[in-house]
Amino acid sequence: MDSIQALLSALDVFSRAPDKVSLENANSWLQDFQHSPEAWSTCNVLLLSPDAPVAAKLFAAQTFRSKVTYDLHQVNAANLLPLRDTLIAALVEYHAGPKAIITQLCLAIAGLALQLPAWDNAVQTMIETFGTNPATVPVLLQFLKVLPEEMTSNTRIPVTICQASHGKLQTSC
Repeated sequence: MDSIQALLSALDVFSRAPDKVSLENANSWLQDFQHSPEAWSTCNVLLLSPDAPVAAKLFAAQTFRSKVTYDLHQVNAANLLPLRDTLIAALVEYHAGPKAIITQLCLAIAGLALQLPAWDNAVQTMIETFGTNPATVPVLLQFLKVLPEEMTSNTRIPVTICQASHGKLQTSC
């Protein structure tokens, strides 16, 4: 819980708009935190905490997106499908907004879908989860919008030309 309090304190610096040095220090701390292995669990707790400020929840969602893109190697292979389930559960929780959190979670899930060969039916999973309730269809549409964008324009996610041309998330043609 110390990391949650430290994170909240660092985020609070931005709302108070103090001097430039304090802002730079807080920004540096937050960037270092985002790359730490501890960020996975801390952001999960923060994102699902009903008492956390919206800014902290947004930061947690952004951190998940960043970590899926840059630091997925920190997650044990056995925990990748549970990570997927956690992100989808969070998206179910936030289906009504804020939109910025929905977008960041959709980007994280899309990035995970592109890097997780064991999840060969990502679109079908999302349709089944979000496509049957009119209240959650906008979440599905957001995911369907960002998935091809991530596949074609996020060069930091390792998707081969073969995978993209066949529309499959596999390791070879």
